Amino acid sequence: MKLFIFGGAGMIGQAIAKEHLDKGDEVFFHDNFSNTYHEYINLKGEFVKDWKQFIKEEKPDIISFQASLVSVGQSQYQIERYINNNIGFLGNVLQYLLDVNYLGKIIHASSMSIYGEGTYFCKECNQLVFPKFRKEIHPICPDCNNTLPDSSFLLPLCDNPVSIYGLTKQTQEKMLEIFSNTYNIPVTSLRYFSVFSMDGNPLNPHTGVLSIIANKILNSDKIELNEDGYQTRDLICDIDVARVHYSATKINEKYIYSMYQVGNEESCNLWYISLLMSQKLNNKKEIVFNEKVRKGDVRHSLANITKIQNKLNYTPHFRLEPGINLYCQYINDNRKLFTLDKDTCSEADKLLKNKGIL
Repeated sequence: MKLFIFGGAGMIGQAIAKEHLDKGDEVFFHDNFSNTYHEYINLKGEFVKDWKQFIKEEKPDIISFQASLVSVGQSQYQIERYINNNIGFLGNVLQYLLDVNYLGKIIHASSMSIYGEGTYFCKECNQLVFPKFRKEIHPICPDCNNTLPDSSFLLPLCDNPVSIYGLTKQTQEKMLEIFSNTYNIPVTSLRYFSVFSMDGNPLNPHTGVLSIIANKILNSDKIELNEDGYQTRDLICDIDVARVHYSATKINEKYIYSMYQVGNEESCNLWYISLLMSQKLNNKKEIVFNEKVRKGDVRHSLANITKIQNKLNYTPHFRLEPGINLYCQYINDNRKLFTLDKDTCSEADKLLKNKGIL
């Protein structure tokens, strides 16, 4: 099988490339190398500069679209850049695939950000509710304006993005669904939850729960968390994401367009993750909470992986604590590379504060 990856030099793109190469597939990728925090070394797969010529001449069996800017916070103040890159570029790709009569399959990197705050049960209203834009630590019921406690959070049931990034991923999905059903091109969207990599760069202050916490542990005088530290994330390793991606290329769906949630169905609060990582990195620091909400962030996230278990025969290999242990071991082995005088997280937070987002 011949696989072509848009965004193939990124964290997830490289994990996908390795998985497919290990399975004996031919892997090619295109990337604009705009992520300045990524170490572009030992790239897996063959780099393609002219993606149009490649698709026209080589006709890859699978096109994987992993080429998106990924940062909830940054998207809130770089609106034009995120719209142009995430929506505009996908539009260019789809137009070209139509022009050259592409007949393969498309795998699309989507996001949990589409769900927004998710689903809660309001005891006052005695019904499921879908809170929208959150300015306080706990979401507010849109019907009765009462506070919704953490215990009332349920699995996400509807799409309700609350960030520009989430909106771009929702728009990508709709574009692909329309394209798929109009031209009978099979498309699978994978809604990634919080992806981490065993070799993720902790100097990147914009993406990655574990990498950002590692950055704070190594380069800040304390571990400062937004809100109260009890917001939760469903973390999944990029290796497991790549396994799901490979399985998705092998199935013949009954429907032209399909979507899967890709997570661990295991959620953990950021306070506990920070405590565990500081212990594993032998750098115990004070964990403080700023009681501030970054606009666009959700309080909780939790995947429902029943569908990928049934359809793609998926079982997570890397649960939370074993995954954190392996990531911290990588950081410890390369500590000199990531311990700097520059606190990139604090600099990124200053931008958010200046824009009124934090």
